[in-house]
Amino acid sequence: MGRKTYSAEKIATTKAELIGNGGRVKKTAKAQSLAQQTVARWRDGDIPKHIDPKDLERKVEEAVQEMALGLEGSLRLAIPRLQELIPGVTVARD
Repeated sequence: MGRKTYSAEKIATTKAELIGNGGRVKKTAKAQSLAQQTVARWRDGDIPKHIDPKDLERKVEEAVQEMALGLEGSLRLAIPRLQELIPGVTVARD
């Protein structure tokens, strides 16, 4: 029996989540419903032959950007509530 085939999008999303998780394979594998060995292989650069490495890298960068934008949006929503809970706290903004 051969390995399951994954899309470039799935691999990119997983690699981006792995970056966001600080390289924690077990946590990423669980979140993505993948075997830890699969995530570790992708982390180590063992990418399936049907995936173009340059295309994959571009997709990883896009996925990381999406994650960053989502976090930024969440923080923007959370800051006013935190300021209500902790009077006197100021938040530096760009």
